[in-house]
Amino acid sequence: MLFRSEQPDDLITRNNLAWLRGITGQNPAEARAEIDALIERHGELPELLDTRALIGLIQGDWTQVRADLESAFAQAPIGRYLAQLAVCQAQLGERATAQRTARHAMQLGFQANVWLPPERGLWGDEFNALLRESVDASPFSASPEGTDRKSTRLNSSHSSVSRMPSSA
Repeated sequence: MLFRSEQPDDLITRNNLAWLRGITGQNPAEARAEIDALIERHGELPELLDTRALIGLIQGDWTQVRADLESAFAQAPIGRYLAQLAVCQAQLGERATAQRTARHAMQLGFQANVWLPPERGLWGDEFNALLRESVDASPFSASPEGTDRKSTRLNSSHSSVSRMPSSA
């Protein structure tokens, strides 16, 4: 059972609750309303945008997912946001761009085998497929043992990942 924080403005707790609702598929509309309220109150923080991207993935709103991940990356240029953006680009039919973005994520130090368990079949499998398809992917060991060799496609029934680090 989820318990709300004693402090209604506890940013990290509320973000994590929205993420948990999203990753488990528990009322995505409520999760979206919660994260939108947090963004309205606290601004477009990368961690909040990352959570909203997860919820957008569940809702099949790839345009919102792209906008949120591009904005998150512009503020905090870490490979994780680019890795998720690459998957989004692939879902939008921009495969070549997605492959370049995936390689860029790896160049920034993203490790393709460190997805959280709920992410592996969502963002992770498609990301690894993008790296395998890429001509320039050979310098990277992006494919963890046991990874499916075919490209997977996401749909609105899947969820994603976005966690706000507790040290943020």
